[in-house]
Amino acid sequence: MPPAKSKAAAAEAGYWTVSRGETLYSISTQTGVDPWNLSNWNKLGRGHVIHSGQRLRLTAPATTAAKAETRQAKEEKASPAEKQKTIVASTGTPSEQKSESKATPATAPSSREIQTGNAVMDKKIKPLSSDEKAESEYRRAADLLQKGRMADAEKHLKSALNANEAHTPARELLAGLMLQQGHWREAQQLLEQGVAKLPAYYPFAQLLARIYVEHGADQKALTVMEASRRAGAENPDYVAFLAALYQRAGKHAEAVKTYSEAVTLNPQEGRWWLGMGISLEAGQDWNAAAAAYQRAIESGLLEDNLLKYARQRLAVVKAK
Repeated sequence: MPPAKSKAAAAEAGYWTVSRGETLYSISTQTGVDPWNLSNWNKLGRGHVIHSGQRLRLTAPATTAAKAETRQAKEEKASPAEKQKTIVASTGTPSEQKSESKATPATAPSSREIQTGNAVMDKKIKPLSSDEKAESEYRRAADLLQKGRMADAEKHLKSALNANEAHTPARELLAGLMLQQGHWREAQQLLEQGVAKLPAYYPFAQLLARIYVEHGADQKALTVMEASRRAGAENPDYVAFLAALYQRAGKHAEAVKTYSEAVTLNPQEGRWWLGMGISLEAGQDWNAAAAAYQRAIESGLLEDNLLKYARQRLAVVKAK
C-alpha cells in the first residue's frame, strides 16, 4: 500500500497523484475537493475514469477561474441603476406589471380546451422511459455518495442498471465503488458484462484490464485492451497503458510503436518517454533509447525515483 498522503501538501502543490486502489470519491474525501469539480477540471468525462499514477489537478484551470472572477467583478461593480435595469428587464416595467394585473375576467373553458388540458396532463404524468429512470437513479446515487451513504448509493446504481444495462456512468461508478471496498471479483464481473454489451466503450476495457493485471492475468488484460484499441485510439492514457502491457509481455517492438502513438497525443508525459526508452533499449536501439530517456528527463514531470532511473539508463546506453 502506498504511504498516506498529506492533504495539506497536496493542496499546496495543487495536484494529486493517483495511487493503486484509489477512486475519484476516495480522493475527494481525502482532499476535500468536490468529485464533480475533480472530474471537470481534469476532463475525465462522464465515466470519471482515473488510473494509478495519473496526476489530477485540485484547483480550477486558469481560464475557468478567470471567467468566474470576471463575472463576479462585473456584478460587484454594477451601479444601483444598472442593477435596477437588469431587474426591470427580467420582470417588466411597473406599468407593464400593472397592466398585466388587470386581466380580463376568466371565461369557462370549452369542451375542446378541457380535452386539450387533459391531454397535457396525461403527457405530464407519463411514466419515465428506461433511459430517464436510469439517469435519475444514477444522479440520486451520486448525491448519496456526496453525503457518504455508500450502501444506499450502490442500491440506486444497481437500480439504474436494472432500468438500462447500457448506462455506462452507472456501471463504471458501481465498479469503482466495489473496487474501493475490495470486492474486485464483483467489479470484474460487472465490467466483463459491460465490455460484452458495449465493446466500443473503451473505459470498461481499460478498468477491467487493470483488474486483470493486479491479479496476475496479464494476457487477459492485453487481449481485452487490444479488442478496444480502435475505440480508445485517441485517448493517450489508454494508448500508453496498452504500450505498457506490450512491454510487460516482452513485445518491445509493439510497445515502441504504441508508446510513440501515446507521446504524439501527449508529448509532455515523461513516463511514456521513459517506457519507450526501456523498450528501445531492450531492442538494442541505443541512440533512439538515449533520445527517449533524454526526453523523459527534460519533461520535468518524472518523480524522483523515475528521474534517477532515467538518468542511470541514459548513462548506460550512451556508453554502448
